[in-house]
Amino acid sequence: MTNNTSIGPLPGGSEAWWILQNGRGRLLVLTSTEETAGTLFDDYQALERWQNPSSPSRAAFFSEEDEERLTALSQWSRGLAQVLFAARDSLTVPLPPLPVFSADHRTIKWGDRLNREDFFAHLLTHGYERVDTVEQPGEVAVRGEVMDLWSPGWEGPLRTLWPYDQIESIRKIDLSTQRSSDRVTEIEVRPAQLPGNPIPREPHATEDSAPLSSYSSLLDYLGPEGTLFESHPSRNHPIRWDGARIVHDPLGSFPTPLPYAPPPPIAGNMGLLVKEIRAWVESGWTVNIFCHNTGEQERMEEILLEQDRTLAKPFEDGRLDLPLGPLTRGFLDNEKHLAVLANGELFGRVRRRLRLPKFTGGTALQGVSELRKGDYVVHEQFGIGRYMALERKTAANMEADYLRLEYKGGDRVFVPLFEFRQVRKFVGTEGKRPVLSSLDTASWDRTRAEVEKAVAELARELLARAARRAQTQGFSFPSDTHMEKEFGDSFLYDLTPDQARAIEETRRDMMSPIPMDRVVCGDVGYGKTEVAMRAAFKAVSAGKQVGVLVPTTILAEQHGRNFRERFADYPVKVAVLSRFGKPGEQKVAIEEVRRGVVDIVIGTHRLLSKDVAFKDLGLVIIDEEHRFGVKQKEKIRAFRDVVDVLALSATPIPRTMGQALGGLKGLSVIETPPEGRLPIGTHVGPFDPKMVVASVEQELRRGGQVFYVHNRVKSIEKRRQWLTDTLRDHGLTAQIALAHGQMSGSELEKIMWDFLHRKYDILLATSIIESGLDIPTVNTLVVEEAEDFGLAQLYQLRGRVGRERMKAYCMLFYSKDADLTEEAQKRLSALKEFASLGSGFKLAMRDMEIRGAGNLLGPEQHGYVNAVGLDLWSASDR
Repeated sequence: MTNNTSIGPLPGGSEAWWILQNGRGRLLVLTSTEETAGTLFDDYQALERWQNPSSPSRAAFFSEEDEERLTALSQWSRGLAQVLFAARDSLTVPLPPLPVFSADHRTIKWGDRLNREDFFAHLLTHGYERVDTVEQPGEVAVRGEVMDLWSPGWEGPLRTLWPYDQIESIRKIDLSTQRSSDRVTEIEVRPAQLPGNPIPREPHATEDSAPLSSYSSLLDYLGPEGTLFESHPSRNHPIRWDGARIVHDPLGSFPTPLPYAPPPPIAGNMGLLVKEIRAWVESGWTVNIFCHNTGEQERMEEILLEQDRTLAKPFEDGRLDLPLGPLTRGFLDNEKHLAVLANGELFGRVRRRLRLPKFTGGTALQGVSELRKGDYVVHEQFGIGRYMALERKTAANMEADYLRLEYKGGDRVFVPLFEFRQVRKFVGTEGKRPVLSSLDTASWDRTRAEVEKAVAELARELLARAARRAQTQGFSFPSDTHMEKEFGDSFLYDLTPDQARAIEETRRDMMSPIPMDRVVCGDVGYGKTEVAMRAAFKAVSAGKQVGVLVPTTILAEQHGRNFRERFADYPVKVAVLSRFGKPGEQKVAIEEVRRGVVDIVIGTHRLLSKDVAFKDLGLVIIDEEHRFGVKQKEKIRAFRDVVDVLALSATPIPRTMGQALGGLKGLSVIETPPEGRLPIGTHVGPFDPKMVVASVEQELRRGGQVFYVHNRVKSIEKRRQWLTDTLRDHGLTAQIALAHGQMSGSELEKIMWDFLHRKYDILLATSIIESGLDIPTVNTLVVEEAEDFGLAQLYQLRGRVGRERMKAYCMLFYSKDADLTEEAQKRLSALKEFASLGSGFKLAMRDMEIRGAGNLLGPEQHGYVNAVGLDLWSASDR
C-alpha cells in the first residue's frame, strides 16, 4: 500500500465494514463532524462484535464529552485500542505530548509502598477535584487513612486504605450506600483533565499552518507508523500528513470500484423486504438484519414469518439471521454475497446515539414524614401536639431515644423511638393552624369518636359511588399479547423496580371492567412516560384510541416525537394537535381522529374542544393535570366514569394527593432514580449578581448551557442586555436567546431548535420552559423571583436540568426587597431540603402540608380532616 490510497465509494455501513476488514495497526479515522464520527463508530462496533463476539473491542471514540475523550485517548495511546474515531475538528484539541500523557498515568496495586501525599498532590494537579463524597469521575475524597477516587473510564469509584504510605486494600464503592465491596488487586489511574483551550492553529493540519511546540495533536499521537483514514475529506482545507493515508471520497473517481452497494429502499414495506430476502437467499447470499434489542429482534422475526412462512428454513440454516447491535446503516457486499441491513433504516427512521451511563448512583428517599422542630404531629392516643426534639433518656433502667412532644398548657409526652409509628405528621387545611390537644380532658377521645362516625358516613358515600361506577361498565382490556411483550422488551433501558410495579398496577387496572383512575407520581426523567406508552400500546392493541392531554404546546411536540419514535415498528398512527401545526393539517388530523384512522392523538386543551370527537376512545393520559384550568378539569372529570384515565405528575396537587391517599384514586410512586442520576445542587437565597456570574461561568467552562428564568415578558429584553453586560464585565462572552409565550409557534420552535443545536449558550425565558424541554447539555438553572412560583412549578423547573450523568445546579433567587410570606418561605426551604433523588412524592406531601389537603368530598369531611389531620383521617378511612 502506498502512502496515499483513495478508495470508494463506501455506501452506508460498508465504510465501517471496510475499516474492520482492512484496517491494520494504529488507525486514526477522521470524519467531517462528531455526529458522523459517532455513527461510524457505532456501526464499526456493531460489526466488530458480530464478527468477534468474545474479543474486546479494538475501537475508541474521541468525543466532545470529557470523560469519554480522556478514556478513548488513554486506551488508544497505550495500545488498548487500535482504531480511534474522531471529528476533523478534534485536530485542534490541545493534547499534552505523548510521553507526558503516558507519564501522567499511575498504576496502584494492593501492597505497594507509595507516598500518599505525593499521590494526592499528583491527582490535584491533574484535574481531580477534592470533595467530601465521591459521586462522579474526576473526584477524590480523603478522610484520614482512607482515599476515595474515581478515575475517568472506571465503572465506579474505588476506596483505598492507605496508612503509613502502604496500600492495605483497594475496594469498589457502592454509590447507593457509600460502602466498600469487592476487592481490586491493581488499577490504572488516569488524569482527569486535558488542556482546555483549542490550538490557535492546527499543528500539521493544513498546508499553510506552522506547528506549535507547546502542544501535541491527535496526529502526533498517531505517529509515523500509523495510518490516517479520511472520510469525506475537505477539499478547501487538506490535512497535512506525511505518513500513510487512506482517503474515502465518494465524489472521487476510482479505476476499480469496491464491491459494495447500498441496500434497497424498503421504507417500511415488509412485502418488498421479504421479496428481496427470498431473492438473496435463492442466489446463495446470507442476510443479516441488525436489531437494537430483543424486542426488535422478536418483532422482526414475527413480521417476516407472517409475510412468508418459507423463511423459517433460512432462519434454521443460518442464511437469515437477526444479530443484535447498534448498526445504523446497512450495505450489500457483492463479493462475499452478504446483505447487511439495519432495522431502523428499514423503517425509514434514524436513531440518535444514546450515551448510556456506565454506573449506578443515588438512593431513593425512604420516608416522607421526617420531623423538624415545631412541626405539628398527631399521636393516636394523645392527639395533636408539636414535635420539639429527639432526646436521650433513661427509663426503667434502659437508655433510649425519645420524641419530645408538647401539648396544650405546656404538657409534654415522651414517645420511645420504637413507638414512632404512633406519631403522624399533621396535614390540614391551607391557612389554618391546628388546635393543640389537652392532656387534662377527654376532648381528643370525643373528636376521634366524631371522626370515626364521619368516616363511616364517608364509607357509605364511597360505596354508593363505587356502585354507581361499577354499574357503568367500562372496557375490560384483554391480557397481554405477544406483541405487547415485544413492545416492552424493545425499551432501551432497564426498568427500575418502581417502574415495573407502576406498569403492572396500570395493566391490572386496565384489565378490570371498572374504568381506571390512576396517578403515577415520579420525578422528571424517572420513566413515567414509558408507563404511559405501554398503557397506550395496550389500548391500541385492543382496537381503542388514546388521547394524551398535555399542558403546553412544546410538551405536545416533544411527546409527539417520542411517541412516533417508540411506536415506529408498529402499525400505530400518532397525530399531534397544537398551535405549531398548520390549520389544514389540524383539520385533517381531527377528521382522522373522528374516523378512527388516528390511534393516538396528543394535544393541549385543544383536545377538549367540541369539534374533537373520538370514534372509540379507550384511554386518556393526562400529563401534569394541575396545569389545566377549572373548565378543562371539569371536562377531564367527565372522562373518568366512562374511560380509563392515567395521570402523570412529578408533584401532584394536594387535592390529587389527598384523593390518592384516601383511596379514591390508584397511586403508583416511582422513587428509584435511573442509572447514573446525580442529585441536583440547589441554592436558595437573595439575588446576587456575583453568584449568577459564577454559576454561569462554571457551566460554560465545562462546555454546557444555561436556562435563565425571568418570568416577565415586558422586561425580558432589558434583562438580556443586563446579563450580556454583566458577563462581559467579568470577561465572559455568551450567546443569549429569548423565549416566551407571546412568540409565534414558528419563532419559538426555531429558537428552541437553535438552542438544542448549541447556537446559543443561554436561554433566557419565562416559565414556558417548565414542561417539555429535555436538553442533556443544560445543567445549570437560574431562577429570578422564585418567591412568586408555586412549589410544584419550582420542582418542575428544577427538573429541566440534571437529566444526564453531569452534576447539575439550580440557583433559586428571591428578590432582596421581597417580603416573603410564610408560605413562600416554606416552599423555598422545602425545595432546598428535598434536593435528593426521588423527592417528588415527598415534595408533594410537603406541598399538601403547606397548602392543605383540599376538599376531598365536600365541607363535611373537610372539617374532620382539620380535626385530626389527613394522615390519621386516611388511616381511619382504611
